[in-house]
Amino acid sequence: GRVEAVPLQPQGHLSPESPAPFPTALSYDVVMHMKPAFGANATFSGRHFFDVSSERARVDWGIVWSEGLPPMPFSLVFLGAELFTLAANDDGSLNCTVAPWPKPVFDPHWADNATYQGVTFFQSKLAHSWSGVKPYFIQGEQLVSSYYEDFYTARPLGYDNAHSTLVYGEMTEGPPDRRQFDTVNRLRPQCGQGGEGDDNSKFHRHSHRPDFKL
Repeated sequence: GRVEAVPLQPQGHLSPESPAPFPTALSYDVVMHMKPAFGANATFSGRHFFDVSSERARVDWGIVWSEGLPPMPFSLVFLGAELFTLAANDDGSLNCTVAPWPKPVFDPHWADNATYQGVTFFQSKLAHSWSGVKPYFIQGEQLVSSYYEDFYTARPLGYDNAHSTLVYGEMTEGPPDRRQFDTVNRLRPQCGQGGEGDDNSKFHRHSHRPDFKL
């Protein structure tokens, strides 16, 4: 059964009342398990990259549906105030749009309302737990969540909210190679033009449908 939080005060964390600062340059594996409130029992898995100082981020996801459909790949690439959305058409060809993206991609106030809940287990790892936290890397709707941090290393472990459970895997701190972001500019001539700030929100509103099309 679920292990309840207990108010331990470990030596390895100087201030467990608030999470450690989230890394500002990172490459990492991640899995996100969707809940019934999201509208479908889907699993997102992939690898993400971001560098706050250069205002760049990339999300590579593959969605596996409980219905047994093949994985649906897509990528979001944030370049400053632009967003590239890349997905596969039914025939496997590329569907690409580029749109202005004036919205924030990172939330420096992500943990301002964090309330420490103690120490518990998250995905079989001993973890500090906080409620009232929002994801630091914004990818569509930003829900208030529980946040988990490794008890021994203060490394981010994941989030849990009404729609999903997100679990971080292997992480590499430090700025990713700029080619992880900027190479997408080669696709610009074949990308359609999206509306300002529309594509990402459209994806996250409707991507739970197996018949979803960009």
